[in-house]
Amino acid sequence: MISAIARLGITLVSVTALTACSSGGGGGGGGNGGGDGNPPPSRNAQTIVYSAGDGLSTNGVTELYSVDDDGNGRTMLSADTALDTTSIHDLAVSPDGLWVAYVSNIRSPGETDLYVSAINGGTPVRVSRTKPILGGRIQSFDWSPDSSQLVYAANVGHNRLPDMATNEVFVVDRDGSNDTKINGEIGNPAVVEVRNPQWSPDGRYILQEVAAFNSANGASNVANALNVHDTTVDGFSSVRVVTAFNTLRNVHWSPMSDRLSFSADFLSPSRYHVFTSEPFGTGITKVSDNGDFNSDSRWSPDGSTLAYLDHPSLPFPGDLVVSGASPGSPDTVLAFVTPDGKQVYDYAWSPDGSKIAFTADLDTPRVRELYVINADGTGNPVKISGPLIATGDVFDFAWSPNGNSIAYLADQDTDTFIDLYVSSANGGNNTSISMGLNGEEVTDFDWSDDSQRIAFSTGPEGRNPLSNKLYVSQPNGSGRREITPAMTSGPLIFEYN
Repeated sequence: MISAIARLGITLVSVTALTACSSGGGGGGGGNGGGDGNPPPSRNAQTIVYSAGDGLSTNGVTELYSVDDDGNGRTMLSADTALDTTSIHDLAVSPDGLWVAYVSNIRSPGETDLYVSAINGGTPVRVSRTKPILGGRIQSFDWSPDSSQLVYAANVGHNRLPDMATNEVFVVDRDGSNDTKINGEIGNPAVVEVRNPQWSPDGRYILQEVAAFNSANGASNVANALNVHDTTVDGFSSVRVVTAFNTLRNVHWSPMSDRLSFSADFLSPSRYHVFTSEPFGTGITKVSDNGDFNSDSRWSPDGSTLAYLDHPSLPFPGDLVVSGASPGSPDTVLAFVTPDGKQVYDYAWSPDGSKIAFTADLDTPRVRELYVINADGTGNPVKISGPLIATGDVFDFAWSPNGNSIAYLADQDTDTFIDLYVSSANGGNNTSISMGLNGEEVTDFDWSDDSQRIAFSTGPEGRNPLSNKLYVSQPNGSGRREITPAMTSGPLIFEYN
């Protein structure tokens, strides 16, 4: 999906089969971190897809490349252009790892289009339709699970000026054929905007968020309704799933595609609960039991359980709760922090669903640390992050695909200077991965799918830096190497798949 360009996205694709602040020096930390330049153990390389500029092969600001995570085989994937304002705005590798879709403004500085290129190079294909007048823009896109199609939202379906145009949703084959609008009519003048399409894991359904739109004020910045399209039915088959009083957010398919979850003020205005529903709006169930603001629900990997954040009082302290996600299912509170005015900030299921990692100020008020707890509520939280300096925080984290480790970003050693660390999922063995990169802050990271490598991007020291370098390291910090030495400009958007 489309993401802010100042943030990084990483894509690593198996070919045998990829936040920051100021001052300080970076690096440090326990373990044996640091780049020793030694060749990594033998393994099949994986491919990273990234955007950057090299100042030589194109007149554009950035182009799209693939490169093996050992630094070999760099290939330009995007079309060369004479426009000096051309850049890559977002990218996503197909589920089968053979293709990459990306958004670029190749044709005009004020327009963006959706392109597809083979992961090993070749001529890119523009797959989005052309707007009748100038100013068409891609809002978001998603690959079908079988990699044969894409769904995208864009304001390209009608002949209206850009500031009066509204997004609609289209499905198109990977080669650009059979482009079809799947939402119904939006009115003339438009009264709704349809956006943020999301394919179900089984490929049958496509969710679409609906927001109010008028020519004077444009689209609302929040959705208040949800539609679902059945891809097995021709034409406009979208069905309204739910309409909220004000706001609907945090929409997720269950792994089995049989239910979806969302947060909304569905029962009464401005009281937000977590709900689940069958694909066409039947069987709507209120999952959360407490409070006026429950949010950010996420399914367990097997789809049997739903975790969410419970905010029973203002100003929004948050408990981490797990529920069976069916009528009458009891809640299990994993992190109960509200009596002390503390907060759970973010969380993520382990790959096998047995544990949940989360950030919270459990031990020190307003100091965000990383913990792991059993998803069934047994035992106590285990602190995963290393000792933080007095004003340090954990900003982001991710499980390794094998569930053995957790990587996280924190100003653990130097205040406001973000480094990358890896710890055992059971606590301990805390290692700095970015130690010794003087003046370079880590901006984003991602695991390879074999858990044997971690890729991370860095930018110059300073608040909210754009990244301009990409590194790959073993999780113990050894074998670190820069794999984009020829790049001269960012932003660097990258992805392991």
